[in-house]
Amino acid sequence: MKLVKQKMNIKRNENKTHFLSTLRKMANGAKFEFKEDFYLNEIESLSIIDKLRLSSKHNEVYKIKTEKETFLVKKFLDNRARHEYNALNKAYEKGVRVPKPLILVDNKVLVTEFIEGINLCDQLNRTLNSKYSDMLAEWFSSLHSSFKKKNETLVKSESILRNFIEAQDNVVGVDFEFSHYGNPIKDIGEICASILDTNPMFTEDKYSLCRRLIQRYEKKMGVIILKEVVLWTVKALEKTMTQRPNQKKILSEKAYELKTGRKSLV
Repeated sequence: MKLVKQKMNIKRNENKTHFLSTLRKMANGAKFEFKEDFYLNEIESLSIIDKLRLSSKHNEVYKIKTEKETFLVKKFLDNRARHEYNALNKAYEKGVRVPKPLILVDNKVLVTEFIEGINLCDQLNRTLNSKYSDMLAEWFSSLHSSFKKKNETLVKSESILRNFIEAQDNVVGVDFEFSHYGNPIKDIGEICASILDTNPMFTEDKYSLCRRLIQRYEKKMGVIILKEVVLWTVKALEKTMTQRPNQKKILSEKAYELKTGRKSLV
């Protein structure tokens, strides 16, 4: 897809909040980069109908509805906007299920399509349905097999259930700002830890979901990863301890069980 860079001369309507004006104010700049020529012709006329701030640990994130479509708008509080923009674009073009990146404003504000769906953390923990293990294994194998570089591949990172959305009987991965090339098993360990350490925590059903995910991933990728997955799962649980001091005891106990083999992911 063609990248179009242009400074926009925004036409204002006194009775409406203009979409591009809002983006410009958020970025404190006016250099827009669009992924498709369509937006140069169509987006200038869009006005905001509704704006809702969403929860985010790292950035300011908004769901913005206009007359024609709904966007996810992320204002970065660090310098990772272009990194995520590029990572999403490459993944999208490879056919990995991610939000389509649309606009980058002055390397500070990223606009993507808004994915209508249900957060996977809520859905998996409510149903404990093994189909979500299968969906996650398919998604990670799609990502990892699409970006191989010698002994490394693109690692999503921040691979937790809340960074996945169930949409149209599949999962979509979001938040690529910390993605990097490295060991792909880190992603599998992180998602297994997230399955285990979200309520209901560390139940037999949760261990079964992890086992199924690992087995499906191994089959898709043609690799044996169990020992590495355990190590990365333990690391992810230990990281979570620092973020949830009130759950440190149980997280420490369960990480120790995995590390010593008292609890198995086989």
